[in-house]
Amino acid sequence: MKIRTVPVCLAVVFALILLVPSINADWTEGGIELCNNPNTQTNQQVISDAAGGAIVVWQDDREGPGVLDVYAQRFDSDGNILWDAGGVNVSQQSMSQLFPVLVADGAGGAIIVYLNNRTGDNNITAQRINPDGTLAWTAGGLTVCGASDDQSYLCIVSDDVGGAIVAWQDFRSGVRMDIYAARINSTGSMPWTYNGVPVCTAADYQQYLDITTDGSSGAIITWQDFRSGDNDIYAQKINFMGSCTWTNNGNAVINDTGNQATPSIISDMNGGAIIAWTDGITSTRDIRAERMLSDGTRAWDPDVGVAVCTADETQMTPYMVSDGAGGAIIAWMDYRTGNADIYAQHIDFAGGTDWPTDGIYICYDAGLQNYHQIVSDGCGGAIILWTDWRYMSNNEIFGQHIDAGGTTHWFVNGENLTSYPADQQEVKAIATGNGGIIAAWWDERDMSNPYKIYAQKFDRYGYRGGPAPVITDASDVPMDQGGQVLLTWAPIRMDVHPEELVTHYTVWRSVSAPEAMALMEDGGLETGSGTVVASPGEIGLDFEGSAYRTDIQFGAAATWEWVASVDANYWEEYAYACGTLYDQIEGIWDGTHFFVVTANTADPFMFWNSEPAYAYSVDNLSPCTPLGLAGAVSFTPAGLELTWDPNSEADLGGYNIYRGTDPAFEPSSDNMIASTCDTAAFDGEWSSEEGFCYKVAAFDIHGNECGYALLCSDQVTGDDPMPVPDATFLTQNYPNPFNPNTTIAFGLKTGGFVNLSIYDAAGRLVATLIDESRPAGPYATVWNGNDRNGNPTASGVYFYRLTAGTFIETKKMILLK
Repeated sequence: MKIRTVPVCLAVVFALILLVPSINADWTEGGIELCNNPNTQTNQQVISDAAGGAIVVWQDDREGPGVLDVYAQRFDSDGNILWDAGGVNVSQQSMSQLFPVLVADGAGGAIIVYLNNRTGDNNITAQRINPDGTLAWTAGGLTVCGASDDQSYLCIVSDDVGGAIVAWQDFRSGVRMDIYAARINSTGSMPWTYNGVPVCTAADYQQYLDITTDGSSGAIITWQDFRSGDNDIYAQKINFMGSCTWTNNGNAVINDTGNQATPSIISDMNGGAIIAWTDGITSTRDIRAERMLSDGTRAWDPDVGVAVCTADETQMTPYMVSDGAGGAIIAWMDYRTGNADIYAQHIDFAGGTDWPTDGIYICYDAGLQNYHQIVSDGCGGAIILWTDWRYMSNNEIFGQHIDAGGTTHWFVNGENLTSYPADQQEVKAIATGNGGIIAAWWDERDMSNPYKIYAQKFDRYGYRGGPAPVITDASDVPMDQGGQVLLTWAPIRMDVHPEELVTHYTVWRSVSAPEAMALMEDGGLETGSGTVVASPGEIGLDFEGSAYRTDIQFGAAATWEWVASVDANYWEEYAYACGTLYDQIEGIWDGTHFFVVTANTADPFMFWNSEPAYAYSVDNLSPCTPLGLAGAVSFTPAGLELTWDPNSEADLGGYNIYRGTDPAFEPSSDNMIASTCDTAAFDGEWSSEEGFCYKVAAFDIHGNECGYALLCSDQVTGDDPMPVPDATFLTQNYPNPFNPNTTIAFGLKTGGFVNLSIYDAAGRLVATLIDESRPAGPYATVWNGNDRNGNPTASGVYFYRLTAGTFIETKKMILLK
């Protein structure tokens, strides 16, 4: 039996997502290089490919100084490069194409938008790339905006129907920078006004914009605005049809004294948005935020916004992610110690700051920390990344995981995620969906070709790749009575001496939908019942009893029952024979069970789950061949009585009896004359002249049939001629009830015409077994349960009637299927 390993959702409805996972080698330490071409790659952006991997886009000068093109690369969840080793040329044009942004197309590919200098001005072009790396639209791309003068500072968001909404700074007026936007649909057309819809054309400059979805296939755009003589923050909502729905030229988010700058925006998950900015109301710059409702009104403090951080010195460049509940986690650069550090704060749906005043430090180590990014961990917390210069000799990428309660989980001042003797800078990251991230940065480790793009996957603990145990085989234990499957798994790479991070492995078996429902109804899955654990790590090596846990597998709840704990011994491979609740029965029940192996540490909430694997157990052993098979001729009723010794197997299902005319005949359904749980059978068609041979086999409840015990005519006892009866008679059929065959015996005192027929309970003729003249003597015949047309009859009560001269008798029998 081959391994069957699948991602699986085991909610109350036991839904299965049948995907085949890779068991390739883990991600390379130091990251994977996304382009093997010489020269420089910079300004990278990354999105998910919706299959556990990512698509990265960058600008590339391989054609020579001053000539930039846009390239893209895709890799899978195991770090395998999927497109050309040098990347795919997205722009395919002369002159320079630069500063690309991209968004998922909802089909595993991406829509990429970039600036294009082919006409001498920076205009805007878009291209869609398919999951296989081919370009979906015309070579050279779709012109999004070809207006005069420059367009710049692109930002993009999905329109949630396979297309994108892109916004930008636009200098077409020649005297000021304005904000424009366009929508690009999935087929490569522009449903709004050509060259974009004006979002804000107010006096003076509008710049440094950001964009988020409005939850209805439109967008909310925010920007820094100089119309009042100093920088304020404004926002505008644009719907799916390209109409601006708030005040003309936008609503003021904050237009107080001083300069407000570098706004960042996320959706509030209710049709509005949360906007954070660097605020210059006081002599030092602070971080403030405001929530804009769907109708454009301010929900928190309509005058100055909510203070996120007003600590001494300067705070700047806030970036945000959603907390999953309508609030946000905000991270910023902070100079309160004299160096640039990273701090964070949680602000809830109502505008309350939930962590300590002025935020929690993410990193306050020596040197400069900047170019930070923030990614949701999917559980109300975030992973924050930054470029760090604490070692002075070079920049490296550091990160920290902070949970919803404000507790950091990685090393104090962050985990060194690249740790390579060269500069790594300007990291960009996306969430993997299981608490981890995929990050991309530019890297100078190749001094002959600096500024190369690298990528790495990190889990929720900061470990590279996906260091989970891999179930390498899940199969039936051979030559047993069923009830077991053998799981074999490869350990995680931290199960080594002397690191000894892994303490033990736990094995878990899925709980089916009916079982999960029953446990919930009985309280077995309620907190405090003593059987539920919040983490598999709560189950130690010496645990005894029963335990259950639930987790989220691909967005749905899954319930698992603890099977065993296995000590970590730094082995290259582990194995455990797991019990099953039932076996496979061919054609009746597939017997599928799902299993997960968890690598546990001394911290009960630090663990790694394997991908679920499924297997079924099989009863491989047949019963023993019956002993003591004997046959004795019977005269009343007429036939042959077969008997044998009983088998002793616990899973015995019964016995099959076959009849042929040669000792070498092959038993089959065509020559089976009876199947019984008894140790005896009667053949009413026995005839010493036919030379019959009989084979009897035992079978178990899973359908395994043993070898055959053989009995032939020369071994039959009591074969004297059967005497003529003293009176005509009709006996009760045997067996009764029956399925599918039964024997009817009768005797004739005198010869004559005989009719033996079967009738149903309504008196309708079902079948005629005998309708001919016969001499005096005993007889027996078998009814196989078929009607006169050869079709099987239904279960029920039937009657058989014998007519021989003046003798007429009727008896009842039951067919039970």
